[in-house]
Amino acid sequence: MRGTDYLEKILNARVYDVAQQTPLEVAPGLSRRLGNRLLLKREDLQPVFSFKLRGAYNKMAGLPAAKLARGVIAASAGNHAQGVALAAQKLGCRAVIVMPVTTPRIKVEAVAQRGAKVVLHGDTVAEAFVHAHRLRRERGLTFVHPFDDPDVIAGQGTVGMEILRQSTRPIHAVFVAVGGGGLIGGIAAYIKRLRPSVRVIGVEPTDADAMTRSLKAGRRVVLPHVGLFADGVAVKQVGRETFRLARQFVDEMVLVDTDAMCAAIKDVFEDTRVVLEPAGALAIAGAKAWVEKRGVRGKTLVAVACGANTNFDRLRFIAERAEVGEHREAVLAVTIPERRGSFRRFLDALGGRNVTEFNYRMSGPEAAHIFVGVGVHGREETARIVRRLERAGCRTLDLSDNEMAKEHVRHMVGGHSPLASNELLYRFEFPERQGALMKFLRTMNPGWNISLFHYRQRARRPAGAAARDGRLPPLPRQARLSLRRRNAQPGLPPVPGLSMARGVIGLPDRLVDYILARGVRETAVQRRLRAATRRIPMAGMQIGPEQAAFMQLLVRAIGARRCIEIGTFTGYSALAVALALPPGGSIVCCDISEEWTSMAQVYWKKAGVRNKIDLRLGPALATLATLRGRFDFAFIDADKTNYANYYERCLKLLRRGGLIAIDNTLWGGSVIDRRKQSADTRAIRAFNRKLQKDRRVDLSLLPVGDGLTLALKR
Repeated sequence: MRGTDYLEKILNARVYDVAQQTPLEVAPGLSRRLGNRLLLKREDLQPVFSFKLRGAYNKMAGLPAAKLARGVIAASAGNHAQGVALAAQKLGCRAVIVMPVTTPRIKVEAVAQRGAKVVLHGDTVAEAFVHAHRLRRERGLTFVHPFDDPDVIAGQGTVGMEILRQSTRPIHAVFVAVGGGGLIGGIAAYIKRLRPSVRVIGVEPTDADAMTRSLKAGRRVVLPHVGLFADGVAVKQVGRETFRLARQFVDEMVLVDTDAMCAAIKDVFEDTRVVLEPAGALAIAGAKAWVEKRGVRGKTLVAVACGANTNFDRLRFIAERAEVGEHREAVLAVTIPERRGSFRRFLDALGGRNVTEFNYRMSGPEAAHIFVGVGVHGREETARIVRRLERAGCRTLDLSDNEMAKEHVRHMVGGHSPLASNELLYRFEFPERQGALMKFLRTMNPGWNISLFHYRQRARRPAGAAARDGRLPPLPRQARLSLRRRNAQPGLPPVPGLSMARGVIGLPDRLVDYILARGVRETAVQRRLRAATRRIPMAGMQIGPEQAAFMQLLVRAIGARRCIEIGTFTGYSALAVALALPPGGSIVCCDISEEWTSMAQVYWKKAGVRNKIDLRLGPALATLATLRGRFDFAFIDADKTNYANYYERCLKLLRRGGLIAIDNTLWGGSVIDRRKQSADTRAIRAFNRKLQKDRRVDLSLLPVGDGLTLALKR
């Protein structure tokens, strides 16, 4: 279709039965910083918090009555799915939505709440797309394409129509996020027909740049893989029709990285108090990058804020990376000599700057390696800090733009050191004021031999200190810090090895090492997954290898073929069970975090057991309610306040002779300490009392890990 045809289709699009004409608002803070008048097209204010309902409804409202009666099907990472679900609800028809298993929970639940049936399948939109077409053929449903359909494109094009109607000044450029190309195709077809002088600029993530590569190659390119941070635009191949429109109407493409998207999310929040999703902030990030590169000033620019379905679990990551994306934090690797006075010179070189992160591990007798984050006001200040550190004799590497360092290396400063022994771990909380960390570092006892130190500034933490009356408080045995008398260097102790016998029961290290060496047969993939988990927050949630081996033995002993896991985390326990299952065996894994389970899926695939594992993202009780048939084994390791509910649901699903394993039932010894009255502690005590009286099962509570209860159904 030509631009004139789209003009007519857009003018006649049926979208306002469900969609709103969203505001075109000035972003005052961003406008001042960019030296341009930046307007935000607030598609995040739609009923489903994104523009996608426009195209979905326009397509479905135009279907013949017979097709509408049979129902529709769609494949989507979330926003298109919500649009289809809302449209189906409005039109009174049935909707089936196929979503990748990596889709944020907030989007899965939003679709289900609209009355659509959700089918989770595949790791990417492409895999969900193929499965959706298979279901379409089997059930006679009408497929509603997320972008490559003229009616969908026309519906999205009404965004462009509203922009031209609402703007009171000439527009220089419009920035649009690009996934499959439906939004930019519709907007560009309309704007270029009426205002050809307005530049239409597409924005893509650097790790999902299908349109950029396709336009450069002159043909549609298929990406081998795509990044999932901006899941709303994680598309391997753009559409045929959208590619044609982009070639005809789009002026240029801009690529931005994860940090830039995080910074844009923060920018919009500061102007509107709204948290956009990464794809929703893509156009704003692109506008910022384009202005910086082109040096444009005094123009009116429009950026489409196309979605705000943010998963809450991502907010911490976004907040941390936003500072780097705005060049407000310098990330540096610094090497200082291991001799008296070096650390003081390092601190003096930093001056009074705000230290946002500080990581150190004793590694050798000659030099100390430090990973440090410093608050700055731009790249120029970072360069000055590097020069000053170099003059102080500290070899320095600027890692502010190094993705590997920001994503992984900062979490790898730790582990075993041959020079560290007899360590104790202490935790300090610092007052929320600038310079608190520097004051602490400067006033440390010079006789302390600090072997490891981890610090990360967190916003809005309560002020306080772990030390009282000038003394350090007693801590659990698994915490270690070396305080040998010799020249002090920065640092605190190592991350304890992920062995529950070492960390909770408190066996001597040599005995634990013996158990792991003689009593566990761990595969190489299991070891790599354990090592990867050790470097992330909340690593202690992972079970130890000796417990995993015990669970494998149980699964094989009862001849289990169908299993359930509640609480998957990074997938180590599920991997162990899957490896123990016979050919044709399966395990249903229930979790709510796409962040941690995305790591799990990588290692499941490496181990060759991905086909045995059915990952269900969403509230576990809702997932358990959908399961049918009898199961042989269940492992419960999730939120403690729901243990009793999970147990009851699993018991109903288990065959006679089936086994339930429940983790953390000793809860670090808190179950016998009446001073401990947290909700989790009380829940575990009540759960243990309940099981002791339950005559439907044979019972054993073992001192394995943090307490492992086995319940065999009679």
